[in-house]
Amino acid sequence: MRKKVLIVENDRELLNIYKIRLEQAGFNVFTAQDGLTGIKKALENLPDLILLDLAMPEADGKDFLSIFQISKNIKDTPIIIVSNYSPDHVELTDFKDQIVDYLVKIEFTPKEIANKVINFFQQ
Repeated sequence: MRKKVLIVENDRELLNIYKIRLEQAGFNVFTAQDGLTGIKKALENLPDLILLDLAMPEADGKDFLSIFQISKNIKDTPIIIVSNYSPDHVELTDFKDQIVDYLVKIEFTPKEIANKVINFFQQ
């Protein structure tokens, strides 16, 4: 069965790059451009991994994580954070059990970020 990945990213261009790369690698990909839609898609599709931006309009990544943490069906789903914020400037200790990686966007190309997702499943 194909692994399911949810991408929660408000930058449409980045979202499409990640989506295309992951679909080419054989993943079933779902997308959302804000945290509330992301939670809805996560509950509907029960992904195997979530790629999550922190800075988004309406409901940001921290809002997503807060709702995510109390959602019984998805709370154990691993998350890779992809953000413009350095991890030193973001308080995420309440969510450390779910976060398997934290990537600063400026340090990686979109292709490298997609490859991190692919590599997660090859471990």
